[in-house]
Amino acid sequence: MGLTSYWYDQDVKEVRQERMERDKASGKFHELENVDYGPSLLILDNLKGTFYLLVLGLGLSILVFVLELKLNSIFLSKICQIKNYVGIR
Repeated sequence: MGLTSYWYDQDVKEVRQERMERDKASGKFHELENVDYGPSLLILDNLKGTFYLLVLGLGLSILVFVLELKLNSIFLSKICQIKNYVGIR
């Protein structure tokens, strides 16, 4: 636990305290709604979107790589045709 985590936790506590005081003053405060359960555990459902983006990025990069190889072979064949037509070796 570093210093930045400590500062972040302190800021969160201050904001929560200010909200609780404001809610108490306005009469909107309910004890059960403001219970702090702490950090939650990460499960695979929490990270599902990240893995979808990873797979999408990998698929897109493979597609671009194959397209680049194809365009490169077409470009090189055109250069060879031009060289043969002009007579350059």
